Amino acid sequence: MSSVHKKSDAYPYASGGWDSLKAVAGALVHERAPVTTSRVLVHQNKPDGFMCVGCSWAKPAHPHPFEFCESGAKATAWDTTLRRVEPEFLRRIP
Repeated sequence: MSSVHKKSDAYPYASGGWDSLKAVAGALVHERAPVTTSRVLVHQNKPDGFMCVGCSWAKPAHPHPFEFCESGAKATAWDTTLRRVEPEFLRRIP
């Protein structure tokens, strides 16, 4: 079996912390669901809540207020978006 070596460039942006939370806030605004999704996210990965829709992040016994990753929060935003595809868009598809 041969091994494959892939090279990737350094990622210059935050993958966690306040910058990550800022990126999540931007995604919530873009999806036009900042309040709705924020209410959902407080239950994500909590003992009485639900598991992340984008990964298998465990539900800890003593969770932090922001107990989700950036990708999982964005996936939840996309699932709870108020944006909809209009019938006109679908009519244009051959």
